Amino acid sequence: MPMTTNQDQTQQIENLQKRIAELEASLAEAGIQEVSHRIDQIIEFLPDATFVINHEGKVIAWNQAIEEMTSVSKADMIGKGNYEYTLPFYGQRHPILIDLAFMPDAEFEKQRYDVIYRNGDTLDGEVYVPATYGGKGAYLWGTASRLRDGNGNIVGAIESIRDITNRKAAENALKESETLFRTLAEHAPMGISIMHSNFSFKYLNPRFVDIFGYTIADIPDKWTWFQKAYADPKFRDEMMLYWQQELMDNQEEGNIRERTVMVRCKDGQEKLVRIQAVIMAQGRHLLTYEDITERNQLEENLTQARKLESVGTLAGGIAHNFNNLMMSIQGYTSLMIQDMETSHPHYEQLKRIEAQIQRGADLTKELLGFAQGGRYQVKSMNINDLISKTSSIFSMAKKEFAVFSKLQENLWTVEADAGQMEQVLMNLYVNAWQAMPGGGDIYLETQNVFLSDDEIARYGIQPGLYVQISVVDTGVGMNEKTRERIFDPFFTTKAMGRGTGLGLAMVYGIIRGHGGAINVTSELGHGTTFTIYLPASDKNIVVEKTVAAETVKGMETILLIDDEPINLEVSGELLESLGYRVYLAGGGQEGLAIYEEKRDEIDMVILDMVMPGISGGETFDRLRRSDPDIKVLLCSGYSINGQAQNILDRGCNGFIQKPYKMSHLSQKIRELLDS
Repeated sequence: MPMTTNQDQTQQIENLQKRIAELEASLAEAGIQEVSHRIDQIIEFLPDATFVINHEGKVIAWNQAIEEMTSVSKADMIGKGNYEYTLPFYGQRHPILIDLAFMPDAEFEKQRYDVIYRNGDTLDGEVYVPATYGGKGAYLWGTASRLRDGNGNIVGAIESIRDITNRKAAENALKESETLFRTLAEHAPMGISIMHSNFSFKYLNPRFVDIFGYTIADIPDKWTWFQKAYADPKFRDEMMLYWQQELMDNQEEGNIRERTVMVRCKDGQEKLVRIQAVIMAQGRHLLTYEDITERNQLEENLTQARKLESVGTLAGGIAHNFNNLMMSIQGYTSLMIQDMETSHPHYEQLKRIEAQIQRGADLTKELLGFAQGGRYQVKSMNINDLISKTSSIFSMAKKEFAVFSKLQENLWTVEADAGQMEQVLMNLYVNAWQAMPGGGDIYLETQNVFLSDDEIARYGIQPGLYVQISVVDTGVGMNEKTRERIFDPFFTTKAMGRGTGLGLAMVYGIIRGHGGAINVTSELGHGTTFTIYLPASDKNIVVEKTVAAETVKGMETILLIDDEPINLEVSGELLESLGYRVYLAGGGQEGLAIYEEKRDEIDMVILDMVMPGISGGETFDRLRRSDPDIKVLLCSGYSINGQAQNILDRGCNGFIQKPYKMSHLSQKIRELLDS
C-alpha cells in the first residue's frame, strides 16, 4: 500500500512527537506528573488507536480508541511489558511494529507484515490480526516511531493503528471486479475497447484484434481509429459528427448509442460491424464491436431462399397444371398417330404437335427445377463425363469461343439427374456466351473438396465432401447490383422478349434441389465465375441402358384413378388401345370402392398423386393395407421429388411423369406387371 494513503496518520505521529518534546522541555518549569497528564490527554483523544511504550518495553499510554479495538482497558494495560500489548491483537507474545521501530529485523518484518516501509525512525506496515474485535480479526495499518528526549536519546516508542478492513475489502472487491471484467473481456465473443476521456485507447481485447487486426500501437487514439477504420473521407466526417452529437453533446453516464457501419480492417478487408458505445465514470468510453458480416450474408441468403421458395411453389403449381393440360393433348395425339400410316397427310402435322408438347414438357422441367423438385431420374455419375459432353456440343455450335477444361482425375461420384445437370451446364455456357459478345474464353474445372463448418455457413448446406465445378468466363462481368439479383426468378439484363429470366433461377433451384450450393463472383470488366458444390457420394456409377421407344401391349386389367375427367378419359382410351381392360375412377374414394369390389380381377393400379379429398398418398396407403401385394404406378404433373418420392419410399412400385407418351406408358406398365 502506498505511503501517501497514510500521510495523515504519519503526520499525527510526527506532530505528537514534537508536542511531547515540547512538554518534556518544560519539565524544568512544571512537575513530571503534570507533563505526563498532558501527554496522556493528547494521546487519549487521537482518533486512531494509539499506545506508547518506554525504553523498557512497558506500556505508558493506551488510548480510548485502542481500548475499543482490543476490548482491553487502559487500567489493565498500563505498566505491562514483555509484549503483553500484542496479546489483544495476535493472541500470543512476539515483537510487533512498535518493537521493530526499536530493533529493526528485516527477516522478521517480511514474515509478519504484508506491506512494510521504513523511513528513518518511522515504520509503516500492513498486517492482518486475528484476535481483535472479540476474535473477528481485522486488517490494520500501523505507523510506529521511536521517541527521543531533548538530547536525542531513545526513551520509548509510539504506534498509531488504523482499521483498514473495510478499505481492504473494497480494494479486494475492486480487484475481483477488475479480474472478472478482464476475464470476460479477454474471452468475449465481441470486440471491446476502453477509451480515456482524452480519447486515447486504454484497452483493446483479443477479439477486437481478431476482427480488425489493429493493436493499440496501430490506433493509439480515436482520431487514428477513425482515419484507419473509415476509408471514405465523407463517411468519416459523418461518423465524427455522429460521435460528437450522440456522445459528446450528451455526457450522461450510461448513455448507450448503437450504429452499424462498414469498417476497413488492417488487411484492407471491409466488415459490417455493429458498434455500441456507452459513457462510463470519469468520461471514459466503453465500446463493443460485433462482426455481423457473415450473419448479414446469411440473412440475405435466407431472404433470397424464402423468396425463391415462394415463387418456386407458384412455379411448381403452374408446371403441374400445365403438365395435366398437355397430358390430354399428348394422349389424343398418340391415339391418332397409333393407327395412322406415315404417308397420311396429317401424320407429320401430328408429329409436329408431339414436338411442341415435348417443348412444353421441357419448359415445365425448368419450372420444376426452379421449384427444387426437378430431380426426375437420380443416378450416380461422374460429372466430368457430362461436362465433356456438353462443352463439346457447345463449342461446336459457338466456334468464336475457346473452351478450356481442367477436370480432376478420380473425381468423386455425385448423385444427380443427368438431364437437370445438363440444363444447368448449358445455361451457364449460354450465360458466358452472352457475356462475351465479341468472343472470349470459357474455363471449366472440377475438383474434390472438403467444406468445413466455416466454409459452408454462407451456403446453408452440411459440412463434408463435395465435388466443386467452376465455370469461368472472360466476359464483361457484373456490377454488385446485378450480381445480387442474378438468381432472382424472371430477372434478366436482356432486352424485352429476348429472355425469360428463368435460366439462372432454374440453375439455382436445381442445385439446391440436389443438396448443393452455387456461388457467383464477378466484377465489371473482369469476367464472371460460377462455382457449384454437389455432395459427393460413395455409390458406384450407374451405366445407363438405352431402351427402344417401342409400344408394348398387354391383356391384364388396370384400375385408373385420376380426378381430371379429360385425363381419365384419354388415359383410359390409351390403355384400351394397348389391349388392357380398364376400370375408371374419378377420385380416391371411388377408386377404393372399385378395388374392394373388383380386387380379384384387377392386376394393377395407375394412381394420380394430387387429388382433392383423399389424396394419392392416402389412397395408396389404404390400398396397400387392403392388399400388401398390390402393384401401383404413381403418376403426376409434379416430378418424382418430394411427395412422390415419399410415396415410393413407402412401397409404391413405380412413377411416371405427365405428360407421357404411349410408348413410355406401355413400357412402365409391363415393367411393373412382369416384375
